Amino acid sequence: MAFRVDTEIGLQRYFEQAMPAAYRVVSRLTGGDRALTEEAVQDALERLATEVASGRLVEVDVGWLVTAARHRMLNEVRRRAREEVRLLRYAVERSGLDPGTDLPGEQVRWILGRLPLEQRVALGLQLVEGLSVAEIAAEISRSAEAVSSLLARARRSLRSLAEEIPDAF
Repeated sequence: MAFRVDTEIGLQRYFEQAMPAAYRVVSRLTGGDRALTEEAVQDALERLATEVASGRLVEVDVGWLVTAARHRMLNEVRRRAREEVRLLRYAVERSGLDPGTDLPGEQVRWILGRLPLEQRVALGLQLVEGLSVAEIAAEISRSAEAVSSLLARARRSLRSLAEEIPDAF
């Protein structure tokens, strides 16, 4: 069913029908990530408003908003994945680990995913956020000596794990 969205009443009726449908579809795709779902639907609504204001869109069906929100969500997921790989590669490079010059993102995630959480957090705070040992200590409520030890163990673990990368990659 197509809605005329060039009038306030038509736009209101469209929102009443399309918003819940778009939210349901995108929510399922995000695994229930409310923030990402709301961001994707909101961006799709902004795009709709731009298209209507420019006169390029006069009639639209519910599927338009669903599709626009889905595309926005997928673009955001891809952007986050690229950013995660970039940060993980950076962390591995800065850690002194040298398993090769160009680790694929799956290998980097495999390595860092096997570090104990405290080591991963401390290493991330130091290498990605650029915090000093004292700043990390304050952040995670540990002594500077404990953080230094934690970082040393994390680097040893990284080097050891790099040697164990499965051939499946």
